[in-house]
Amino acid sequence: MKSTVEKFESGWIGIGFALRPDEVDEMIALLTSLKTGKLDHFHLRNDDFSGDEGIADVEFSIKGVGEADNLTFT
Repeated sequence: MKSTVEKFESGWIGIGFALRPDEVDEMIALLTSLKTGKLDHFHLRNDDFSGDEGIADVEFSIKGVGEADNLTFT
């Protein structure tokens, strides 16, 4: 998997992930386990902190009832 970070002049950031086909299958399995309650969360973690900056950790979990959305699928 490869991650990218895009910094905008406004201070906001964009992140991207490029996955191998087998990683897509793994992501689907993890998301299915999250949806069914077998997992309460999972992470994408960087194991190489040799660069000056990057994405250290991304956590996926189920949003609580009544929590506001701040991202959508496009």
